[in-house]
Amino acid sequence: MDSVRQESGRVTRKYESGGDSTSYMLTVARETAPGDSYSVSRSFYRDVKVGTSVDLKVYRDAVVRLAHRGHEDEQRAIPVPAVVEVALLVSGGTAVGLHGLRAPARGRRWRPTLMAVPTVVATLLGSSLLIVYQWSFAATLTVSVVGWLIAVFAGAAVVDS
Repeated sequence: MDSVRQESGRVTRKYESGGDSTSYMLTVARETAPGDSYSVSRSFYRDVKVGTSVDLKVYRDAVVRLAHRGHEDEQRAIPVPAVVEVALLVSGGTAVGLHGLRAPARGRRWRPTLMAVPTVVATLLGSSLLIVYQWSFAATLTVSVVGWLIAVFAGAAVVDS
């Protein structure tokens, strides 16, 4: 059963990574897993020192939230296996649906299957964005269904051409 667990961790390193904007990073050693680096807010970064104990919320062995003295920072990681699984399922279903709906003429049976390629790419990108932005369930479902309908109708147009 998947549930959120509480753990404590210890800050082992603090550093800033630059570029166009500064990212404040903490390396935290966990009790039950190897340490990892996490991006935190500037105020969180300034409030902790190396050796400070921080509270962690862990879901499926991934840290999803760090907390210390009123500071909380969520860690948004994209669950790549789940995203790939969904993308393959949606694109496979789209290809099978197009094949069944359009019953392509002899010699053009590959076209619905070929439409699975752009659908996989679009689904990978779309689901990754939806995970990162964390919209409401209704908004996520609406965007997903509209995207799938666009893929089906675009695929039907390609199959018919």
